[in-house]
Amino acid sequence: MKYASKPMIVAWVEKPPYTTSPSNDSLDDKAIGMIRDAILQYIKVECGKDQNILYQVKTTKFATEFEMIRHLRQNKVHIAAPIFEPSNNRKYSEFPFFKLDDYPGTEYITTEDETNALNVVLKAVERSWPLFAVTLVLTAIAGIVMWCLVGPVVEPSKP
Repeated sequence: MKYASKPMIVAWVEKPPYTTSPSNDSLDDKAIGMIRDAILQYIKVECGKDQNILYQVKTTKFATEFEMIRHLRQNKVHIAAPIFEPSNNRKYSEFPFFKLDDYPGTEYITTEDETNALNVVLKAVERSWPLFAVTLVLTAIAGIVMWCLVGPVVEPSKP
């Protein structure tokens, strides 16, 4: 079976966890995150293979959602993501939408560090240590003042 090769240009704005830039040590310049893991795989496999098309994916990063939609309306890009708008009030009703929130497993996407209880506690202590230090110093000063006020009263000796 022979596949026809077609370009697919994806416009994206950085909105973690949906789309993020690759890390500095990555040689990849494409958007990463749910857009790549969910939508692009779905389109390549379900749409491409059914129609005998092999999509060559290119991504273009935009600063705003408005710029993405403008390029989509001018047919300069094929997909724009992510778009945040309520389903009952569509600003871009001329385009079909793929609702990513309904994609199976999206409610479980998290980084491993967030799920580790020890890391959560240590990060909380790390962020609040200046407050703890100030409280400790003020408590020590209050203790010294109380000690001076309650300490033994030395009466002068009578001749």
